Amino acid sequence: MSGLLGALIGAVVALFGIYIAQSNGLLLYWVAKEEHDLNLRKAAPALDSSVRITERQINPVGYDPFYYIVITIYNHGDLAATQLNGHWRMYSPRQMIQEYNVPIRRDALGALPNEFEPYRIIGPGIEAAIRRHAENVSINVDIEFDYFGFSPEEPQHYAAQWQYDHHNGQMIRI
Repeated sequence: MSGLLGALIGAVVALFGIYIAQSNGLLLYWVAKEEHDLNLRKAAPALDSSVRITERQINPVGYDPFYYIVITIYNHGDLAATQLNGHWRMYSPRQMIQEYNVPIRRDALGALPNEFEPYRIIGPGIEAAIRRHAENVSINVDIEFDYFGFSPEEPQHYAAQWQYDHHNGQMIRI
């Protein structure tokens, strides 16, 4: 009888040991998985954009400068975004300026930002209105494109909207 009791106690101790080992293994697995997921998030493309208005003196001194819109897209992630395909659009809900619709097509966007060619803001009296920070100035920029990150089959989407702020004479993200 004592042999049977000893075997039963040994079996319970062994099962408890297996339970402890399995619990530790599962804990280590979840910690490793969380760290792996964090590394993936840190490495994934992290795209952003900026839109600003610049002034250029094209004509001789004494003439008013022209205003240009400058769009830049950035990747703050460790992994390059690939196959960027979309467009950015500058327009005015009040039809104050000439509308531009510029394609975005890039094979890859790594750590170096991509600044698009500046486009002149053209419209009747727009330069004077921007210069005096007129409240009625209406300029919007929408940026929208698809790209690939980790998964070559599943595209990601980036979208941002910007609007002219007459208080500081620049574009703000909305």
